[in-house]
Amino acid sequence: RARYKKSLDPTVEDVKKLCTSLRRNAKEERVLFHYTGHGVPKPTVNGEIWVFNKNYTQYIPLSLYDLQAWMGSPSIYVFDCSNAGIIIDLFKTFTTQREQETVTTGQVNPESA
Repeated sequence: RARYKKSLDPTVEDVKKLCTSLRRNAKEERVLFHYTGHGVPKPTVNGEIWVFNKNYTQYIPLSLYDLQAWMGSPSIYVFDCSNAGIIIDLFKTFTTQREQETVTTGQVNPESA
């Protein structure tokens, strides 16, 4: 049975709390992250999507690298926004980088905990 949590206009901290909570509760199950970014700036060439600041007065970039750490694995990502294709290669690069860090250190990034 699927469980979901919707977060409208989240801040970076809201996204972090939600993702880490979903991962903790899902244990080894797959987690779906669906980002709808229409009406906000396009994803950056540095691999960032946009969320609000705490006052909802400006957009703040959210790094996919951080998002991957918070989501853990296994996860599915849907990026429903203009120019989503530009972040796919960076998403793959971040995945490879994270895997290499895990092999090198023998542990998962502490940010994901």
